[in-house]
Amino acid sequence: MKPRAATPRPWEWLYDAVGLGMWAVTNARFDLQILGDAVPQVAAGQLWVVTHRAETDVPVIGGLLMIRGGMVRRRPMSRVHFAARDDLFEPGVVSAGLHMPAVLARMAWPLSPGPWLPRVRAHPIRRPTGLKLGQALRGLDPTVALEDVISSRLIGQLARRATAIGRTPPGTVGQARVAAFAEDLWQDVTADDLGGSVGRSVWRAHVARTAGDVRRLIALVRAGEPLVVFPEGRVSSDGDIGPVAAVLDVIARRGAPTALLPVGIAYDPLRRGRTTVAISVGPAIPASQGPVGPLVLARLRTATPVTVGQIVARELVAAAASDVTLQKRGLVEALKRAHEHACRDGRPVVRGLTSPGRRGRSLARALHMLQSRGLVDEQAAGMLRIDPSAVLADPLIARLATEDRAVWNTAPGDP
Repeated sequence: MKPRAATPRPWEWLYDAVGLGMWAVTNARFDLQILGDAVPQVAAGQLWVVTHRAETDVPVIGGLLMIRGGMVRRRPMSRVHFAARDDLFEPGVVSAGLHMPAVLARMAWPLSPGPWLPRVRAHPIRRPTGLKLGQALRGLDPTVALEDVISSRLIGQLARRATAIGRTPPGTVGQARVAAFAEDLWQDVTADDLGGSVGRSVWRAHVARTAGDVRRLIALVRAGEPLVVFPEGRVSSDGDIGPVAAVLDVIARRGAPTALLPVGIAYDPLRRGRTTVAISVGPAIPASQGPVGPLVLARLRTATPVTVGQIVARELVAAAASDVTLQKRGLVEALKRAHEHACRDGRPVVRGLTSPGRRGRSLARALHMLQSRGLVDEQAAGMLRIDPSAVLADPLIARLATEDRAVWNTAPGDP
């Protein structure tokens, strides 16, 4: 089965420019560490499954495969396609993705890279569980009353926004589908947020399009095209890994890839200067006719690199929760134990964990960052005074500690 003829033909010059640009930007912005064995060369029939840690995962993995995966050589079937979030094709993605001030966000709201994404082998895939409000309203008759499409909660929200910016509350689709409501239009909605006959038809059409997106991806894989997917669907909100969407089983079963390649990504911002971004490609998973989701999730956990930030956050949260004194020597020992444990299990570790000297320097950088956040104060004799309430409330520490538990697949309080 070949991909549908309606799919625009890729522009290789644009693919090269974007891929090389991704590699240059991510290397300039991050301390990029490629761990473990050599990155496999991109080849026909591969299904690359990648953890989704941040919005920058796509340029990180795209640049990696362009340079280390051999895509720059333009060999046949050596250029990956990407299963991309469908909202990347929508108006609002530029202003939302760049976190612009409100005025600039409204000006940029109509802009979308959507028309160009198929030219670089990016294909939309919708979520069966939800869509953006702007997507729900797009394509409808602008004279349709909002009460025939969305819930009273959303109508009230739009009315409050209108009052805050000095506008008349919108009553129709056309009045709501404007840049002034860009932030509201970018929010996620579910079937419960859509009401009336029009709203129900919008949801049915969304579900049907979701099935069509999956069929197109299956056709690509069956045709031998290598494909990158983020099986968690969206960026992890709390640092956890998983769950893996059921659609991965469908693509793997019906697309019959030659192999599944798990890729783990970890970000460690507990340092001065550039954030460390570590990447590891785990052993290939042979194609199977049975469910692959549980195995892929397990492999993604073991492929995700162990970082200094994860270990320090774990120890910090444990000390804050039990109200015990934290010692610098104890953190050094925790880093050493984590490195030994990872080596026994064959897990990838960042360079900052691989020797006593590197562990000491990495810990010093982490403590400097923690002090700047007001979480830790280094005292005499290697004692660390911590603010337990601040530590437990800090979102960065909570995220790193959750990622640590996900990597080792442990529950809070486990060793």
